[in-house]
Amino acid sequence: MKRSGKRLLAAVLLLLVVLCAACSRINNEKPQELPPEIDNNGEAPPSEDKPSEDKPPETQDEEKKLDARAREIMAGMTIDEKIGQMFFVPLPLHSAAADMKEYQFGGYVVYRENLRANNGDWITSEQLQRLLDNIRAEARLAPLFGADEEGGTVTRLSLNPNIFPDGKLEAPQKIWKEQGVGALAEITAAANAVLKQNGISVNLAPVADVVTDRNVFMYARSMGADAETTAELVRRIVSAIEESGVGAVLKHFPGYGNNEDTHKGMVIDERPYEQFVSEDFLPFAAGIEAGAGAVMMSHNIVTCMDAELPASLSPEVHRVLREELGFDGVIMTDDLVMAAADVGKERSKAVLAVLAGNDLLLSGSYKAEIAQIKAALERGELTEERIDESVMRILKWKLKLGVIE
Repeated sequence: MKRSGKRLLAAVLLLLVVLCAACSRINNEKPQELPPEIDNNGEAPPSEDKPSEDKPPETQDEEKKLDARAREIMAGMTIDEKIGQMFFVPLPLHSAAADMKEYQFGGYVVYRENLRANNGDWITSEQLQRLLDNIRAEARLAPLFGADEEGGTVTRLSLNPNIFPDGKLEAPQKIWKEQGVGALAEITAAANAVLKQNGISVNLAPVADVVTDRNVFMYARSMGADAETTAELVRRIVSAIEESGVGAVLKHFPGYGNNEDTHKGMVIDERPYEQFVSEDFLPFAAGIEAGAGAVMMSHNIVTCMDAELPASLSPEVHRVLREELGFDGVIMTDDLVMAAADVGKERSKAVLAVLAGNDLLLSGSYKAEIAQIKAALERGELTEERIDESVMRILKWKLKLGVIE
């Protein structure tokens, strides 16, 4: 049953008010780091730019141009190439260029093992560029290259001293609590500029989950704060990432909460829908407003929206993101090889993911899953029109990021 968006609309309107309060609370902890738009009383001066429900004419014109160009590109694609574009897969150690030539993926995700030479030494920026260039040479459409550079416990390129000579990127929570939100924005922008310089077009960050229990799995990766503070921090991080020319990915919708690790098994979240509206959705709404081009879905089963399927495979949870939060960008799964995404051998996770509304599928099992999607098309379970919807969003994101022209 579809829920009315009225409660969420009210929550999002409330977000515009509470973000200023969050700025005040964050910066009162570090008064020397007050952002320039917040005065010493914690109040924001009247803005000259009034928020509008409609996009300005110049933005609408740009969207029309992107749409037209994406349709032009898609018109020249085969169905196999369209399916390939929907896969954002871990970068293989030995067959990356060959697999790109065969499957024409939407992109590769770079992990720490990709940054080591055969002898175990860290590779240089030049060696990384040669690797990425070899892959691009086999791609009909330039691929996205992504990395999980959240900071703290989840880092990739910043582990490599040849690429980040100043050392590993610290966790956002540590940075803002010790140095203030201004430093968080500056450090995030600098780190993502390095990613951009090294060929990374997508940062699978920030974590937009509201997590307050210090003892749970996601706490160290979260902002370690309430919903309003998390929303303001996410807004700052997304703005810094996007302004660096890298695509930001909000994760893990509809909000991870104080739950266990979905890498290890099924997680069932029985919180009421009202709590998601008043808390968990706020950072995602803030990140979307700040310009995040993509949202990653969690594998939690959120019973108030879908008592059977993980959020990543649930049409209803995707409907909430599209209709109630108004997100029109790229939706991607978390890694489909994770234990919590298991739906049994009788059903294909990849097919369910597409049916649910995902545009990009993160998975290391891409060979089998591409075959499953092709089979679902042949038997009519999936349609090419459905594939086209996702390919359009992917192409428009690539165009916005300058990956393709």
